[in-house]
Amino acid sequence: MLPTEAFSLPKGTPTHILEVLADAYAKALEDESIRSRIENEFGSVVHFLPTDEYQLFLDENEAALTRAAENIDF
Repeated sequence: MLPTEAFSLPKGTPTHILEVLADAYAKALEDESIRSRIENEFGSVVHFLPTDEYQLFLDENEAALTRAAENIDF
């Protein structure tokens, strides 16, 4: 599992607005100087996922954590 950071918008935000923002983030992260600053100054790993792939990542992560939690004896 990777650490994750994301931007969020109010529920019901129109899809076209979400797509514009996601495209802008993807385009910005193509710039090596921006990627370098994020990685070197802020210590984050840049790994952009489009909206649908990020949702799949979250769903899989939640399922894995749920399975792990079921095996913990309290």
